[in-house]
Amino acid sequence: MKHQILIALGSNVNAREHIITAKQQLFHLLGPSVKFSPTIWTDAYEMPDKDQFLNCLVFGETELDAETLIDTLKEMEKANGRIPGECTIDADLLKYDDQRYHESDWERPYIKELLEKI
Repeated sequence: MKHQILIALGSNVNAREHIITAKQQLFHLLGPSVKFSPTIWTDAYEMPDKDQFLNCLVFGETELDAETLIDTLKEMEKANGRIPGECTIDADLLKYDDQRYHESDWERPYIKELLEKI
């Protein structure tokens, strides 16, 4: 059974390179159903001392259950060099079918902006 998903993707370390790599990995994971919002630069949310982030939203379908998908996203972050304090890739599941995750993220201006651009 295919599940509809929404993922928030961001980077603030070599951001263009890491976003391209993450998009390729997500295309490989999700297949041709995957669609990406435009990418936008945003100030680091609640981290004024950090570089700007490059962000986009990822829409797609998966047969993975939510827990496995979340684990896969966290493994993708680690494989791309994610360590505490460095955000090479941040990939957060926001929606899995009708289940919302990271409720506070839905209120972030850049999430709202990207949702409007779809």
